Amino acid sequence: MNNSTSFRIGNYRPIYLWAGPGTVRMNQLKFMGVNVDVPVHMSAHQGEGVNRVVNNLYQNWIHLTYNWGFPPEIEKEDWDSFEIATQEYHRRNAKVFAYIQTSNCVYDGSFKDKNWYALDPNGEKIYYYSGRYLTCFQNPEWTAYLHERISDAINRQSDGIFFDNLWYGLQPNSLFNTWLGGAGCYCPTCQEIYHREVGLTIPRMIDLKHPDVINYLQWRSQKMTDVFQELSSFARNLKPGIFISANDYDPVMRPVKLIFGIDFSKLAEIQDVTMIENFALPKWEPKLNSLVNNALTLRNSQAFLPEKKHLSVISYATGIGFDPVYPIRQTLTGMAEAAALGCSMVTKGTEYHDGEKMTLLTAPEYTSQQNEIGLFHHWLEDYQAIYQHQTTRIAPVEILHPGDLLWQKWHTIAPLFFAVQQTLLANGIPWVVITNPDQGQQNTPIIVFEKTEPEINLPKNNLIIRAHELSNWIAPKESIFNRNLFLRRILSFLADKLIRGYHGSKSMRTLMDWFGMSKLVTHTPFFKLPDLAFQNDLLKSLEPFITFRVFSKFPVLIDVWETTNSEVNIHLVNYHPQKQKVQLKLPNQSKIKIIQPDLEPQFFETLDKKITIDLDIYCICMIQNN
Repeated sequence: MNNSTSFRIGNYRPIYLWAGPGTVRMNQLKFMGVNVDVPVHMSAHQGEGVNRVVNNLYQNWIHLTYNWGFPPEIEKEDWDSFEIATQEYHRRNAKVFAYIQTSNCVYDGSFKDKNWYALDPNGEKIYYYSGRYLTCFQNPEWTAYLHERISDAINRQSDGIFFDNLWYGLQPNSLFNTWLGGAGCYCPTCQEIYHREVGLTIPRMIDLKHPDVINYLQWRSQKMTDVFQELSSFARNLKPGIFISANDYDPVMRPVKLIFGIDFSKLAEIQDVTMIENFALPKWEPKLNSLVNNALTLRNSQAFLPEKKHLSVISYATGIGFDPVYPIRQTLTGMAEAAALGCSMVTKGTEYHDGEKMTLLTAPEYTSQQNEIGLFHHWLEDYQAIYQHQTTRIAPVEILHPGDLLWQKWHTIAPLFFAVQQTLLANGIPWVVITNPDQGQQNTPIIVFEKTEPEINLPKNNLIIRAHELSNWIAPKESIFNRNLFLRRILSFLADKLIRGYHGSKSMRTLMDWFGMSKLVTHTPFFKLPDLAFQNDLLKSLEPFITFRVFSKFPVLIDVWETTNSEVNIHLVNYHPQKQKVQLKLPNQSKIKIIQPDLEPQFFETLDKKITIDLDIYCICMIQNN
């Protein structure tokens, strides 16, 4: 395991850069014949695109395409292209992660003869996009093939291995507040292993009222962790000092242990640097009463992150293949939000669609965006000491995470869990997520979410706010499909047919995309703000305890950190697409140094424990010791 100081805000500047011949081929397969800007994709491996990545964008860790999962007779040119690109980036003092497609492969050529595919309860292969199927992690031939790819990537001078899509087999789908279908792999090997180790058969449908189903899902996630540990150890034995990372897919805004078999905290322990992929690129949409953000994801995931482990995040708007290159202010807001919350943002350099073709951020027409991102990276590098000296998040409110109960009772607890945090965010109140009541600070309110929370474990010197008892919260009703197995089976059958049609038929794909149905899978309803009555009810109960707060017409993130010399840094990020005046409330009269990109530092002394700031995108208010 490498020293975590290799990854810090400002000196870790990663970019997702799927390019080269393999990405051209994959885009055409995944998106069923879509047009691709081939010269731009090739240039990112050898040419002007390389200079744009390192110089304009100022990136120093490049996630490069090595293995998309095509059979070797097709993919060899991709491995050669990766090696050339690695040499190009090394010459410019950048490091490279080799992308390994871990859980699926392209059903073509010699791979059609393989017996390593995951199966659903009906014995059918499981789609992963078009032209690809999920593979079985218990199949020794598949894991041996992954060993070959890891070994070859290391031989081609990769600095790190990046494992994508650590998904264990079939994923249950959520529709009408019920879970549809099975989970995991139902191939003979998995069935035999589960029966041998547990003495039961794998449940065909996910019904979370049954303890056997809960136990199976725990078993599945542990198997996924075991596989990842073995693959990582294999890489480290081949090359001590190799860096390991993975796609820790959206571990907060969806119940990933249930859906994918991902146990984020256990996977994070194995990695040198963690990376979350999600659909949370910041966007304030007042007409929809929606505040898309990463504050929820980062605060909650950091609560489960091993000590001193660095977190990074890559966020999309609509999704892969749907988004044009983002407006630069939205990208910079995402970068600022990540930094404010103690995290690095991974630049999305790839899989954009400009309305005519798939393209990359490195295309010449996006020079302005490249330069703006590069300038912000330079600024973060110049001020990296600020982040490195921050030690502890300070907050007047604590959220007690429900733990496994959250995914086990997702449709009941999750709406309230996120409504509370969206309320705090929209009203300029910082909070911290704790996983154990013992972590709570004395005299700080703790918000809990479950009626069965053991009272004996809750601190006696804290105000306990039981969110489920707030008078204006309307709990979701149990789905009729949960109560009627016959109806649920019919719904599961129809959902499976729709998913298979989406991945298997171009006409079905076009129709469903036109209706925006892909968002049912990729997006979350929890970014919508709760109604004002609920917000006011919660805020009223917290008002006497609020020390730090930001008041603004439009939403502003506030995050507060104590430093190694006992000073306080207050980070403010403006979610509104234009500059606005904000008022910062402090617990004491203070002298403050304010740092903002593109501006000289300013010095103020507060009046009445408040200060008014012209906030563009981001500022850091450093409270000075007297």
